[in-house]
Amino acid sequence: MIYLIKSAGYDENENLIHFLKIGYTEDSSKDKRFSQYKMHNPTCKILYEIPDLPEDIEKKIQYKFRDLLYSEYGREWFYYSDEIVNFFKDIDNIDLESLPKSPRRREIEFTNLKNEVIDIIKYLFLTKEEYMNYLENLITTLGDKFSVSSVLDYIKTDPLVNKDLYSKYLEIVKSRETGMYSKDDIINQEVSEFLRVYTGLTTIYDKLKLLCEYGLSQDAIQIVLGQINDSDEIKSYYTSLNPDRLKTLGYNVTRIKRELGIVTFSQELLEAKIYSEFKVGDKLTLSNIKDRLDYLYSSISYTATPKAKDLENYFKIKLIYVTVFDKITGKKKQTKGYELLSRKEVC
Repeated sequence: MIYLIKSAGYDENENLIHFLKIGYTEDSSKDKRFSQYKMHNPTCKILYEIPDLPEDIEKKIQYKFRDLLYSEYGREWFYYSDEIVNFFKDIDNIDLESLPKSPRRREIEFTNLKNEVIDIIKYLFLTKEEYMNYLENLITTLGDKFSVSSVLDYIKTDPLVNKDLYSKYLEIVKSRETGMYSKDDIINQEVSEFLRVYTGLTTIYDKLKLLCEYGLSQDAIQIVLGQINDSDEIKSYYTSLNPDRLKTLGYNVTRIKRELGIVTFSQELLEAKIYSEFKVGDKLTLSNIKDRLDYLYSSISYTATPKAKDLENYFKIKLIYVTVFDKITGKKKQTKGYELLSRKEVC
């Protein structure tokens, strides 16, 4: 549900200011949420409650009234305005779905969509480089039709996709949906419970630790490994080293790679790669820099989290705005970026 709350407070000059909060909560949680507001601000007043509306609508309404945002605290408080109050008063007659989304919201949704697609296509290729290149091809080819359903339709007829791997992916999806991994109900339950926990984890350390220490039966572990895509380094580490050895190594990726004889990065190699990839005079968006660094770091087994500001260690930079084409809206927009002015001496 979406709600509108009226409140008041004082600014730094002790002037009384009236505020409005545009918020969202689950319909079943509204009483608890409102009692919390009353506890911390007993004079606040709930003006409107509109049930059965999703959080996405809340974000659209907040974006509509962005010019009234009280920016000192979060993204939900606004200076009091009859325009907002009248909007809620007449909300039943407004086409809420047609309200525009904020550029930031569209960017987040597009990132989430890409991650959903990656969760599909990583089963269809044997390396991360291959499926990331395929992702870019999908985005370019499908354009504004890029979605999970359109990707699945495209994959079915794409000659570049290995049909055996695609069939295996479909079997995995079916198993996840039905919870049927074998003819043994006990093993099915064991695998289902493990995957429920495993898929909720986000780090290599946590996933490896769970895989090694959960205590899966031998039959279950074989099924679980079959559920993990072949391009996943976690699967590679587990099958290359036994659980006891991985535990001894502390599930540390650098130690594991050293154990496997995988070449780790050197500072000299990192510097050479940076200066090969980026040139003085380049004008790049922050997101583009981050993506290129992500691929570069992975290629030399550098485990640091890529950030655009990493380039400050190698170049004198200037913060600029770069004009780019927004694939979501089909329009040009200005976004933050760096201009690389000159190289720095790296110590």
